[in-house]
Amino acid sequence: MIAYVRLPYFAISLAYRDEPSMTGPLVLGGYAWQAGQVYAMSQTPEQAGVRAGMALRQAQALCPDARFLPADDARCRQLFEQIADAFATYTPYTEPEPALQHAGCYLDLRAGDARQMARMLHCQIEVQFGVHLRIGLAATKHAAKIAAASATHDPIHLIPPGQEAAALAPLPLATLPLDAETVRQLHLLGIYTVGQFAALKGGAVLGRFGKTVYTVHRLALGQDPRPVAPYHYKQSEQAGCSFDDPLDNRQVVETTLHQLSQTLAQRLDPRHLIARSLALDVHFEDRTRGHAATTLREPSADPRRLGAALADLFSRIAVESRIDELHVTATDLVPPVARQLSLFDSGETQRTRLQEVLGHLAVRHGASFYRSTVVEAFPYLPERRVRWSALEAV
Repeated sequence: MIAYVRLPYFAISLAYRDEPSMTGPLVLGGYAWQAGQVYAMSQTPEQAGVRAGMALRQAQALCPDARFLPADDARCRQLFEQIADAFATYTPYTEPEPALQHAGCYLDLRAGDARQMARMLHCQIEVQFGVHLRIGLAATKHAAKIAAASATHDPIHLIPPGQEAAALAPLPLATLPLDAETVRQLHLLGIYTVGQFAALKGGAVLGRFGKTVYTVHRLALGQDPRPVAPYHYKQSEQAGCSFDDPLDNRQVVETTLHQLSQTLAQRLDPRHLIARSLALDVHFEDRTRGHAATTLREPSADPRRLGAALADLFSRIAVESRIDELHVTATDLVPPVARQLSLFDSGETQRTRLQEVLGHLAVRHGASFYRSTVVEAFPYLPERRVRWSALEAV
């Protein structure tokens, strides 16, 4: 039995979870007056016609009552990866399917009682991560995904083996992975449901629409030979701590972050890995959460650099309550790359490196960065010894 675990409105559910007082329709991607695009939306804006990638101003015109907030794509992806890791503890055949609106994951549960495992998984993930799940069970991947989308009253919906085609038949063509032009042509032929599409001869579908649509026709018949791919863990390392008495002293927090950076470094050292990215999660006493993430300019496992980066991340988080827990995550772990040092560095190499540094400074500071050039070694007046000019003019 294959399970499809659906995370409906994943990014939106995280926003509601982190700010329990927030209610009403929500659109993520930026503020309504900004020139950005929609990242994700709740059910009400979606029903009003708002779609991912749409301009924010257009989304506001379609759903003026919605609240618009910036999206944190890195955080959503990080949490989804953590949830996928939790899924993989049930079966090594776990295939994540990240998406902006409704993320999901396939799991091969044929090694045990699929329904019982689904119940256990549902309880664990909802309690651990605070997100809602819908689980579909079927003999094939496509049928399991449809079952998860059909789970409304009961969070777990089962399509018995052998009844995949009958369960799919009354559904509209939109439930199949068909492009808009193919759907339009099928509508012209009077075909509006999956069952009507499945009733067509396979050879006729292949000759009229090609191999891709023929593959979808097999899905409509309940035939889906695709296996669930084995799971590949992403390299990451975590450290955290909780406090019996919530913290309200910034100095103690920074000391704790430094200790967590040392813990990360000690865990990375025996694995011979260095971190490219760091994330900090802060759990407050009022049950709200703060999150910040960054990509290091150079990958590192140095506790001093990690500690400085964590302190910078903490400064980005608005602290409006005492702190209950601190969690740090090092991701994008890679092995260090050795660099051969020269015993006799030539002046030309030093000059090249200097030009590279000056180029980086020019990009960062533009015309506000100045460089001094010696004009006279022993001038009559000291101010005539050097000439200052903008870097771009050098």
